[in-house]
Amino acid sequence: ATVFAQTAGPKPASPQPPADVDRALRARINAFYGLLVNHQYRKAEEFVAPDSRDIYYEREKPRYLGFQLATIEYSADFTHADVRVTVKMPPNGITLTIDMPAASIWQCIDGAWYWSIPKINVTDMLRSLTGGEGSSDARMAGVPPPMPANMNMAAALPGTANLPANVNLPGGMGRP
Repeated sequence: ATVFAQTAGPKPASPQPPADVDRALRARINAFYGLLVNHQYRKAEEFVAPDSRDIYYEREKPRYLGFQLATIEYSADFTHADVRVTVKMPPNGITLTIDMPAASIWQCIDGAWYWSIPKINVTDMLRSLTGGEGSSDARMAGVPPPMPANMNMAAALPGTANLPANVNLPGGMGRP
């Protein structure tokens, strides 16, 4: 019971950004989400990082009716920021609206802030899930930490108990 009662310490505070950096990011966030609210998705493209534009085009566009900036957490060098907004949106088939939290990652490229989607290396993600070392990109993208060594993989993942003993993931990452 003592182990479960323990909690992690408080999250370190985001560093205080220079006023011009904070003002520039807030302006870009407000402009981007304002365009999404107005369903001007092509104009919003200028706020999307070049390496994230293909994903931006391919994904379904949200039907936001409004938004409010909630929090910004800056990296130590003020080149990346985790942004949380509250968006007002209609649930499918229902006429009322709900407020939903929405997280996004922003990066500063050549002095301008851009909405971006982190690239996830699938091999790193699999390694992190099986206890191997992964890159910081996989950890930043919310990939869960490795499973404890004493956890039974067959019990954790249904259907894996019947796999032949010689079935392993590529690159020596272990058994699925």
